[in-house]
Amino acid sequence: MSFHRIRHADEWITSLRQEAGARHEFPPSSMSKTLAEYVDCLPAAAGGKNCYALDVGTGTGIHAFVLNEKGFSVLAIDCNGLATASAYEHGVTAGVECRRVDDGKLPGSLASNETVRNSEVVFAAISLQELASQVGKGVKFSPIVFNPPGFFWVEDIDHSWPAATGVYAGPVSCGLDRRASLLYKFFERIVFPLLSSGGDVICTWPGLKRRVVELDPKATERGEVKHPADLLQSWFQGVTVRCADRRPDSFYRHIAVIDSDYGLGDSFWRNLEYGLRDPRCYSRLVTAADWRMGGRTTFRYGLLHLRRLDSGTNFETICEEGGNGE
Repeated sequence: MSFHRIRHADEWITSLRQEAGARHEFPPSSMSKTLAEYVDCLPAAAGGKNCYALDVGTGTGIHAFVLNEKGFSVLAIDCNGLATASAYEHGVTAGVECRRVDDGKLPGSLASNETVRNSEVVFAAISLQELASQVGKGVKFSPIVFNPPGFFWVEDIDHSWPAATGVYAGPVSCGLDRRASLLYKFFERIVFPLLSSGGDVICTWPGLKRRVVELDPKATERGEVKHPADLLQSWFQGVTVRCADRRPDSFYRHIAVIDSDYGLGDSFWRNLEYGLRDPRCYSRLVTAADWRMGGRTTFRYGLLHLRRLDSGTNFETICEEGGNGE
């Protein structure tokens, strides 16, 4: 399939879904679509040395491509080398100036603080845990975008120890540790060390698993939920987030339908069914049979946009209501 260079998020979404269908790959999710449409409304890149955008967990590459259309040079990383290879192929097909790093190492422009080529997308198979150690001194990113996976099964879970936290799932002995959440790791290992002063971080925030959104990890009923601003301040000492509206229901406005096993087969559905029966697993943001969505299981999510006020850990919320509701 071939097509002309694309300019808007909705065109990228349509084309990448067509490409995914032709290649039997997963298409952009509803969370990816929400994030891409929001990024499409950002101001164009201001330019200048060491001004890069970072796409964490690039998946289909949709956010990297939209950022590139805004004039950013983009580093797009994913721990899955198949994802970066596929995203690179999508970019080549669309006529985007892009290249792929196969050895898990950053290109010299980022590793040695040299000027990157203009309007280029670099796809690298690097995990978010490894990135900071490879970035050259003085290199910062803005914006940084992240669409965490709604489900992140690392094993076929022992049903006597139900899935627990964030966008991580595994034995409860590990899952109850907030440091196991990809969102926690994202802020600890990407945002704090690599976001420029005055820079923006934009991410979807799935209200899916209990530890991310509930107040009481030992709840016997589906627990109360927290706004990400409150979560970040409770997770990290010294972090402050200015936010006028901290009502969770204002933030978690979008609805995602669970209609795929994400390539994980029967174990995915078994774990989901078990989790929905156990109030310790999921918050009230998960609806087992949402009549508005044809009786399918859904979860609510929001879109968080923070701006770093200085070189420290002070932020303000730019998007206070989770984006436009669906």
